[in-house]
Amino acid sequence: MGGYRPGVLAEEHEFGFFVASSAAEAKNKARDSLLTRHENQHPDAVREVDQCLLLKEFNGYYIHLTPKPEGKPPHAVWQGAEWI
Repeated sequence: MGGYRPGVLAEEHEFGFFVASSAAEAKNKARDSLLTRHENQHPDAVREVDQCLLLKEFNGYYIHLTPKPEGKPPHAVWQGAEWI
């Protein structure tokens, strides 16, 4: 998702991982939670969800996702060039 912060020239981006029963539901979750304080929020020409994977069994293991209402999204410690 892309968007602009008031008073800042550069466009900012934010990405997320969403569990949903459909691509449309995942897109709505992204719009509702990414860059919510930015102006002109937009999906940067993404027409479809990048990947929609059915996860139920992997090499004999099963995946169970449990909601955690008090959880917070992870934040990158750094991004871009590494200072030396």
